[in-house]
Amino acid sequence: MQLKGLIRLFTIALILISLFQLSFTFVVKNFEKKQASKIESRVKSENPELRDEALKLAIDDKLRFQLDSLTDKKIYSLGFTDYTYQEAKEQELNLGLDLQGGMNVVLEVSLNELVRNLSNNPKDPALNAAIAQAEKMKANSQDDFITLFAEAYKAQNPNGQLAPLFAKPSSKELTISSTNDAVVKKTKK
Repeated sequence: MQLKGLIRLFTIALILISLFQLSFTFVVKNFEKKQASKIESRVKSENPELRDEALKLAIDDKLRFQLDSLTDKKIYSLGFTDYTYQEAKEQELNLGLDLQGGMNVVLEVSLNELVRNLSNNPKDPALNAAIAQAEKMKANSQDDFITLFAEAYKAQNPNGQLAPLFAKPSSKELTISSTNDAVVKKTKK
């Protein structure tokens, strides 16, 4: 029974501490938002010809200068202590990139470089010609790059074998005598 009271006490204390810490974030964001609206109206009245990106850059520049000049301004009073903008900014919760608006990263594999790196002789003229042709064919085809590469290699070298270009001594799946289809299958894998 007494343990429930202790748990409630800790829960209430944790909630109050969290709200106290979170209050700095609300105060700072509200202060910055007010300053931004003042700066925006001032910039628009002083420079009515500015549009879109130029307007945004001018506002950001003046806002940064304005906020730097207000670091000693008291913006948060708790009755027993006051916090300046700088002190409140230091106490504010730091939001990660996901909460600030995010960040996107696209990782793309360069398949032509992958084919070159998988080959035994990346400077082979027939290999490079087939890769270049496959790059051109890729613009008008739905097939994958490896298939297009195999077609281009076969078109340029009707009797050519891919196995000598891709077979490695350590590989058990591909040998010098492997068929072109086996090489394409292994390369796709």
